Amino acid sequence: MTERLRAVFDTNVFVSAFLSANPSSPTQELLKRWQRGELVLLTSQALVEELTQILLERGSAVERVDEFVTRLTAAAE
Repeated sequence: MTERLRAVFDTNVFVSAFLSANPSSPTQELLKRWQRGELVLLTSQALVEELTQILLERGSAVERVDEFVTRLTAAAE
């Protein structure tokens, strides 16, 4: 049995996907592949903190950022 690919996405991937209005953007596709279970996403507390800070600095709504980060941390390793 083949193990799923394990991946670490740079913060820029998450920011680009979060802010993208294009559902078929490459960064959106990466997140969709993770959500479909095609890969195992690895993350760290430092990455999550940096992601949160950047999204808030770019004017994203606190509630939307909280929801995104909560889903990310709940599902990633």
